[in-house]
Amino acid sequence: MCVITLDSKVSGSVNAFGNGMVAALQRPDQTALLRENSRGITNTALEEFMRFDAPLHLFERTATADTEVGGVQIKEGQKIAALIGSANRDESVFSAPETMDLTRDPNPHIGFGAGIHFCLGAPLARLEMSVSLPALWEKYPAMQLASEPVRRPTFVLRGYESVAISA
Repeated sequence: MCVITLDSKVSGSVNAFGNGMVAALQRPDQTALLRENSRGITNTALEEFMRFDAPLHLFERTATADTEVGGVQIKEGQKIAALIGSANRDESVFSAPETMDLTRDPNPHIGFGAGIHFCLGAPLARLEMSVSLPALWEKYPAMQLASEPVRRPTFVLRGYESVAISA
């Protein structure tokens, strides 16, 4: 058994990768896809990691002008909370949004934000995860969760303190 301790202060990609791997390892059908073809599905798998359990589930914004969103009036200076986790499960955008599908394509998630608030580190996070995912599965093809992962006790930035893996 190997216990991996994740430091969420390092980068969002640590949490994105950890959250996605735990979710995939909890689903035998998705684990089988990774075991059989991690290199072939790396790009779609990483996007699904970001959609399914994004490391940032909420951010706050301040309205710079009076506006209306979904029939709700928002006044200039008023704060709103945008729920990325909820938006990434929008049934009007995603087919079977509560299901993890590592082959989902297209996948218009907003796990990295959008518009002028799009994450500047997104290309680096994608690169880090695209190298790590196939390397991990090639080295440990029989990998599975050894015990229940321990989540950090936070709401906004989601991730795990530790994940025990047997290989």
